[in-house]
Amino acid sequence: MAAAAGEVRLIGAWPSPYVLRPRVALNLKGVEYEFLQEKFGEKSELLLRSNPVYKKVPVLLHHDKPVCESMIIVEYVDAAWAKSGQAILPADPYERALHRFWAVYIDDKWFPSMFGIAKAETEEAKAESVEQAWAGLKLLVEAFEKLSKGKDFFGGDTIGYVDIALGSHLGWAKVIEQMTGLKLLDEEKTPLLAVWAERFCAHEAVKEVMPETEKLMELSSAHNYRSSECQWRGSQLVLTAAINAAIRSIYFDRCLVPVSHFPPLNTKSDFAVSQQSSKRRRGNSLELRSEPHRGVGDPVRGEVGIALGLKGVEYELLQDELGKKSELLLRSNPVYKKIPVLLHRGRPACESMVIVQCIDALWAFSGPAILPADHHELALQRFWVVYIDDSVSSILVTIMAVSGYDREGSDPGSQGRSDRASAHRADAFGGGLRESEQRKRFLSEGTPSATSTSRSAGSKRSRRQVGETGKLFFSNVHSKITLQSFKSRDKAPLKNLSSRYKAELLHHFKSWRLNSACRSLSTQATTTGSTPQPPPPPPPPEKTHFGGLKDEDRIFTNLYGLHDPLLKGAMKRGDWYRTKDLVLKGSDWIVNEIKKSGLRGRGGAGFPSGLKWSFMPKVSDGRPSYLVVNADESEPGTCKDREIMRHDPHKLLEGCLIAGVGMRATAAYIYIRGEYVNERLTLEKARKEAYQAGLLGKNACGSGYDFDVHIHFGAGAYICGEETALLESLEGKQGKPRLKPPFPANAGLYGCPTTVTNVETVAVSPTILRRGPEWFASFGRKNNSGTKLFCISGHVNKPCTVEEEMSIPLKELLERHCGGVRGGWDNLLAVIPGGSSVPLLPKHICDDVLMDYDALKAVQSGLGTAAVIVMDKSTDVVDAIARLSYFYKHESCGQCTPCREGTGWLWMIMERLKVGNAMLEEIDMLQEVTKQIEGHTICALGDAAAWPVQGLIRHFRPELERRIRERAQKELLEAAAA
Repeated sequence: MAAAAGEVRLIGAWPSPYVLRPRVALNLKGVEYEFLQEKFGEKSELLLRSNPVYKKVPVLLHHDKPVCESMIIVEYVDAAWAKSGQAILPADPYERALHRFWAVYIDDKWFPSMFGIAKAETEEAKAESVEQAWAGLKLLVEAFEKLSKGKDFFGGDTIGYVDIALGSHLGWAKVIEQMTGLKLLDEEKTPLLAVWAERFCAHEAVKEVMPETEKLMELSSAHNYRSSECQWRGSQLVLTAAINAAIRSIYFDRCLVPVSHFPPLNTKSDFAVSQQSSKRRRGNSLELRSEPHRGVGDPVRGEVGIALGLKGVEYELLQDELGKKSELLLRSNPVYKKIPVLLHRGRPACESMVIVQCIDALWAFSGPAILPADHHELALQRFWVVYIDDSVSSILVTIMAVSGYDREGSDPGSQGRSDRASAHRADAFGGGLRESEQRKRFLSEGTPSATSTSRSAGSKRSRRQVGETGKLFFSNVHSKITLQSFKSRDKAPLKNLSSRYKAELLHHFKSWRLNSACRSLSTQATTTGSTPQPPPPPPPPEKTHFGGLKDEDRIFTNLYGLHDPLLKGAMKRGDWYRTKDLVLKGSDWIVNEIKKSGLRGRGGAGFPSGLKWSFMPKVSDGRPSYLVVNADESEPGTCKDREIMRHDPHKLLEGCLIAGVGMRATAAYIYIRGEYVNERLTLEKARKEAYQAGLLGKNACGSGYDFDVHIHFGAGAYICGEETALLESLEGKQGKPRLKPPFPANAGLYGCPTTVTNVETVAVSPTILRRGPEWFASFGRKNNSGTKLFCISGHVNKPCTVEEEMSIPLKELLERHCGGVRGGWDNLLAVIPGGSSVPLLPKHICDDVLMDYDALKAVQSGLGTAAVIVMDKSTDVVDAIARLSYFYKHESCGQCTPCREGTGWLWMIMERLKVGNAMLEEIDMLQEVTKQIEGHTICALGDAAAWPVQGLIRHFRPELERRIRERAQKELLEAAAA
């Protein structure tokens, strides 16, 4: 274990999703800790001492030093036990910023909408929450694609920062599912997240601490009435206290007055306000960030500008007009669509304090350090940042708004300021209402203790912290500007604000909502009024044997060119049969059928196709939508798409129409590899026939839907197979990948919504719709549905491209269709199962492995394009991987330094290892180089270059060591002889 028993204690409560987070983090790090369970509805003396500001769980005590706030604790655990277990946050500063951004989004946006489903009092409110939750899940699916890089978790191979943030809510999500019957993480609508949730809950670090759904349901039922009563009574206290706190301007001396000093509640008015506040969401809490008179929208005067100034970084300030949002802003921050956004080398970082941390890491050796090196000091500063943003700044901005004082000291009376102030949350005020002695201790000592200090000592400590600009991580523009403007005035006018503005404040508080659910121990339970649903019937037995696809089940019936590839022959084979009927069924029907079929992208990533198509906008904003078909088939060993274009071109053209209708596109662009001259000529003939027959163009197939297909010839660059590089090439630019976000579905070809998909994916869609999604889903294992084109080359007796059932065993695939391995199965050395970009597999794994996405991923490889490259024992496997390394070095576009420099180093080291001209330590160095490339590039070419080398080291390290030893021994003998 990473810590001795008693050294680490965690104060928490088992139902809290926020307590679950540090428990998972501690388990990931292998830290032994004592869990101190708080009683429901009570708060222990230790909790009140350890967290006197919020008085809430969780609190981590490490050597009796308290760390509060769940995600702050997670970061503290990751830093304090950096050498134990796995890293929770990535090492790259930009990747860390992305993970922090999505964690903020989960807590601020998605979880409130999910919880709103259970709390909704009307069907309209519930429908609104459901819509918001689904919209949030779509964004989280995109985030999963971006962060996971095709692996199991947001953090990659194992649980990371965003996994902990989102996974902590899974227990309550199941409760809401039982209460409302709504399953958010659905296998059909969100298959990626559904699979992720299963993996997360089954992880060793999670399954022992994840609350059981039945216990959460019992808790919810038992405390339903008490929770509701606590919520509105707590709202009364917080609202009235917040009003009085703002009116009396209690922050002048940086201390707080006890709640007992406030006058009695006005029950009628406050209760009315609390009823209204519970019906609003938290989503508008950042609206004031676009108001220029606050100074928040200007990064020069805000946190980001201060951080850049401290680091001495030169930058360009792009000022948005008031009330308008530029295209650059919408592209750079498509989630919140708000400033500030920092663009560094074209990569956007969002959320002000996330940007500040990113700046401190990127320019770590420039200027003073913004973040302290000590882990506990770092956690303290992050805690106060949260407190300032949640509490102090909201109160001070409201005082400015209702009193008419602006930051430059102008006269009161600016119309509409108090309306803008209403965007801030009442629960932010609630965080600030703590007793003075506890608050002074925290400011003066940094950690709570039994000894209180004087007000002057607390003030002196605060001023000293603010004076140390280099360490001022929590300098907040709201509090800084407001305190300066108020200090220059007499406090007397503010004492009389009560009679003038209390009614006005009450009016504006109606739009604020208290966020107490699942954060406070007193309101842990959720309401429930529904009876648990009976268990579903048991699923049918799963299929256990795969392969041996029958001829009548083949989609590509002219794969070998035995029949006429043009329109007449295609129609005899069933192409273009009643296509009009499929089109008239509409976009939603097409997408839903593709989702039901379980079709996953056939270009390599294996992303669910129906889900990808559904990302396209359902309502046009005036921009056309496009389908782009990636026929730039350049991966070594891959030759499936050329067979479709050469022998079954009408399947592709009909698929373009069907997919285009499904995603509401007006045109399709087929981007063909530069070397595919004959394939292009055949496809152009088929396209001309389709237009002449009225199958494409105006009123396609007589359906009333206008759809055009264009063919574009590439110039031979492998990098243009990456979807955004392909779009750049289509636009006539240099083929280099774009940064994401924005994703093509939002801003793709010519800045319009675009979906880029593979030839095979598009070509199978008409057959799926005609024969039904259930037919297609009957082939292969779960989540690996359908038939697949396998292109088999290398040391087999009969190389071929063949259509087979997904999940067929590799050995059966080779022996059934290729006559087996040259020299027999025992002569097999290794197989690359999915094209040159995936790690190779040795014979002992090939004996039993299935050919599908999940099975190959489980053995640390991938299906990729299903280009099977077979190597027998005559192969120099080191030389083979060295040749692949040269290919990726040659094809790198040079945009990203890790790829541009790293691929060259990989090739040079591989050339030396090929002849044994190296030291044993260089094998580990080579492995480290691959890790510096993998996951640190804009596109996946860096990963593709690293994975073959990783596979070689993983499975053939003894061969590398043998060559090094033999050469060393040979040189030693030669030296002795000389």
